[in-house]
Amino acid sequence: MTVNRHDWERLGERLQARRKDLARAIDASWRYRKHFVDAHLLDQRTIGDLERGARSNYDPKTIQRAERAYRLRSGAIEGFLRGGGLAVEPLGEASQEEPNAESLTQALEEAQAMQRQMLAEIDALDGVPEEQREQMRQFALNQLEAATQSIRAALDLLASR
Repeated sequence: MTVNRHDWERLGERLQARRKDLARAIDASWRYRKHFVDAHLLDQRTIGDLERGARSNYDPKTIQRAERAYRLRSGAIEGFLRGGGLAVEPLGEASQEEPNAESLTQALEEAQAMQRQMLAEIDALDGVPEEQREQMRQFALNQLEAATQSIRAALDLLASR
């Protein structure tokens, strides 16, 4: 089955609606994409692309992380793109697994990989003055450092239990 741009755009509309449902049910600030991606340690550009249906080439881990953030069942995005409905977890029963050392370590590794990717993308920008690229680098480093510190604090808390 071929998935076309229209399918990705329909998915994007559904993800935006789902994020707004989550904002009403869980955290009102999630109606703003920036707050949603920050809360879930996601990349704003990637989630923006998903919600706009702007592209179709996502790493499978990215899709899995998006499914968790939007409280979708595993495989829901692929199922939707193949013509099914968007399989969501009921809002009252969204999985709230206790973080464990393995999941936090994975989140830390993903944050570090995201940091490397963002810095490489900033360095590859053509036509952007060096001073502006340095500001972008510093902003990316600050954002990801905050996420890394939160994950490390959670790991320390788990270790102290």
